[in-house]
This record gives sequence, C-alpha cells and structure tokens, in this order.
Amino acid sequence: GRDFTAYFARPVLQMILQQPIVAAARAGQFDIIATGAGGGLSGQAGAVRHGLSKALTYFEPGLRSVLKKGGFLTRDSR
Repeated sequence: GRDFTAYFARPVLQMILQQPIVAAARAGQFDIIATGAGGGLSGQAGAVRHGLSKALTYFEPGLRSVLKKGGFLTRDSR
C-alpha cells in the first residue's frame, strides 16, 4: 500500500525496479501494483523486477528480446 520510493528507500533498489520499464522504453505508460513477501529488500526488488519483466513480455511479446538481453528474464535458481 506504499509508494515504491517509500518502501525501497535506497536509490539502487529504486533503479533495479525501474530497469525493465526503462529498457523497454515504456516509462510512464503503466500503473504497477506489486506485492513482495519474505527475504530482504534487495531480494524483493529483484523478484519484483523479474515479475515485472515477465508481465511485460506477456503484455507485449515483442519486448522479450530487449528484456532477455538485459538479463531481466533470468530467474535466480537459488
């Protein structure tokens, strides 16, 4: 229920969350609501980035190559 800048206070984490949107050149085009649970803030930011990237590819399959090249669709197998 909070803005991502309030929850992820560190600028690095905010950058991680915005990477797929910036790479896809879709800044300002979507309203995003995400829920993360467990782990630390860094892990949650990475999980939201991955989920956001997958959602973008479902919405617009042509973005897959851009997001794959950026490494945003690679799942952390741990």
